[in-house]
Amino acid sequence: MKMLSKIAIIGAGNMGSAFFRGLSEHFSDDELAVCDTSEEKLQTLGAKHTSTDINKIVADATVILIAVKPQSFEECISSITESLEEKLIVSIMAGVTMKTIQEKTGSQKIVRSMPNLGVQVGRGMTGWLASAAVSDEEKILTKKIFATLGAEIELKSEDLIDPLSTVSGSGPAYFFYLTEKLAKNAEALGFSKEDAKTLAEETFIASAQLLDQNEMSAEEWRAAVSSKKGTTEQAIKHFEEEKIGETLMGGMQ
Repeated sequence: MKMLSKIAIIGAGNMGSAFFRGLSEHFSDDELAVCDTSEEKLQTLGAKHTSTDINKIVADATVILIAVKPQSFEECISSITESLEEKLIVSIMAGVTMKTIQEKTGSQKIVRSMPNLGVQVGRGMTGWLASAAVSDEEKILTKKIFATLGAEIELKSEDLIDPLSTVSGSGPAYFFYLTEKLAKNAEALGFSKEDAKTLAEETFIASAQLLDQNEMSAEEWRAAVSSKKGTTEQAIKHFEEEKIGETLMGGMQ
């Protein structure tokens, strides 16, 4: 599709940098610009168009991707003298509502999103929704932006942002927690700390790849691994008796 205009990324932290790297593989150097208060971060990023002056970056941009920390949002926006009324504002900030973004920026064209940690390796999961003023063409561009960093889903309402954060935002921590526990149990069974770490990590990484490269669901894979009356089936049965699933749901709730 034809590019609408330059995308200005405000913030060159972990998430902003990840978005720049992902977008740079699909958009030209002249279609991207990055702003941050740290000259060092901008130099490390290697973007063609950068500045510590936010007004220089947003002036000729049509899309403003806000990747600053939520607590820095108001200060960031208050330093902009350029009008943002006609610009598409894409926020990846947690906890900042569409209404607040509209009030602070003066634009009615708002996309609020919640990407997760996976964007740093190009396998992110981003849920997003657009305000009524966002055109169909702008929605297509939005989908393209998020698709450069992994998978994306358009949400039906803003009420789903917090549940999304519970699942995909916090989800990596649940994965790391289980990996940590599997490694500790391997140590308890007699493996060295180094070998236990390798066993746990490689087991989960390979399992994730099987899910990714095959149409079978997690439930189907779990059943396939659990031989009748085997040790795996007995372990799963114990998990069920101890209500591990309900405990996980309780934590998420």
